[in-house]
Amino acid sequence: MTSVTVQRWINDAQRDLFMKFLKPLMDANSGWLIYEIDDNMSSDFIPKFNRGRAAFEPKQIQDNIRMMLNNADFVTVTTDYLKNFYHEHYGVPLENIIAIPNLLPKWWFGDRYDPERKLKQYS
Repeated sequence: MTSVTVQRWINDAQRDLFMKFLKPLMDANSGWLIYEIDDNMSSDFIPKFNRGRAAFEPKQIQDNIRMMLNNADFVTVTTDYLKNFYHEHYGVPLENIIAIPNLLPKWWFGDRYDPERKLKQYS
């Protein structure tokens, strides 16, 4: 199985590459086209103090995002909150969104994250 993953594509050139090249290529080769995102991309929900907000404000950018999300075979996000957000605000079917947590399991870092131990060290 072949797959192509894009991350946080939003502009017209990226949309054209996605829709006119990658989508037909993956469809013709039974591959998966995956859109990966670990942030909220709706300018309505990005705080006004965030300097990156302006990039997401134009209607065309939001239309591009919606088009690519809904034409991807899968959308991967990092939390259930984002999974539900992209379903509710962009219309992506829940069955096409996969939440993959982006944190290390506690057993990987052992006792390095022990709040009580850290408190004692700080004291």
